[in-house]
Amino acid sequence: MELIPWRNKNRTDLAERSVAQLRDEITSLFDRFFGGPRGFDLGRLTELAPPVEVREGEKDITVRAELPGVRAEDVRIEVTGHLLTIGGEKRAEKDEKRAGYRYSERQYGAFQRMVQLPAEVDADRVEATHQNGVLTIRLPKRPGTEARRVKVRHA
Repeated sequence: MELIPWRNKNRTDLAERSVAQLRDEITSLFDRFFGGPRGFDLGRLTELAPPVEVREGEKDITVRAELPGVRAEDVRIEVTGHLLTIGGEKRAEKDEKRAGYRYSERQYGAFQRMVQLPAEVDADRVEATHQNGVLTIRLPKRPGTEARRVKVRHA
């Protein structure tokens, strides 16, 4: 014979309810903090890091970052060793006047994204362009840092 504990189905145990509530609050906290692609939500200005795409070619590395609404002069790029840092500030102002009301809104926010580069690059030859909200950075590899295949011999 099996013993199965009896519980009143209409009454939720206080401890179970407390744990469930705590779990829901923690989940909500993580959803708010990590919401959007890597936290980059320009509508609410919770910029943490813009989404990027990294492509490695034979002679260079190309990094594209989505920066809608950010002006080229407000972007900062630094290369240190194998680390690329993209940072800056978004400034948006909206001023709307119509019959009977005026709507004005200003948004400011800083962002930064660090990208680990797969090879050493020549920092003096890095080029960056900004077009239609997309920042494209071309980082030429240092000579001699290209990947090469090594043949494994039997010992």
